[in-house]
Amino acid sequence: MITGNQNDFFIAFKNKMQQIMKDMNDLKEKASAERIKAKQDAKLVQIEQERDWFRNEALKLNKICKNQKIILDRLKIQYENVSEDKDYYQAQLFEEKMNSKTLAIENFKFKSGNLQSNSVKSGSQVGIDDGIASHSNLKSSVESVQRMRDNTKNLEES
Repeated sequence: MITGNQNDFFIAFKNKMQQIMKDMNDLKEKASAERIKAKQDAKLVQIEQERDWFRNEALKLNKICKNQKIILDRLKIQYENVSEDKDYYQAQLFEEKMNSKTLAIENFKFKSGNLQSNSVKSGSQVGIDDGIASHSNLKSSVESVQRMRDNTKNLEES
């Protein structure tokens, strides 16, 4: 009877130990699953924080980019204005150079014409004839200057 009870006890003990081992394995699996889930949640939280940081950085960079575009537009407008001014002043400079050259030519013609008329003519006739000659020279010079101006305007327009 003792051996029968002892066998029953060992069988019951063995069954109970198997049940406990099975429960322990189930608990280990649950604990492992919980650890994995906790790691995934931690990873998810970390990824969400990174996402938020990148979103904020993207918004900052977008704002900086918009400000840079505004500055660039202002600089483009200033550049266009300066280019227009430069073109205008170059045209004015060219026109004034042409005027200067024509005036120098007129002055030379006038002086050389005066010298020729003074050497050929004498007395009171010199003053009257020189005035008429210089007036006609001046008129032709003014006409040539007008033609030059018209030509430069035509060149600027084309």
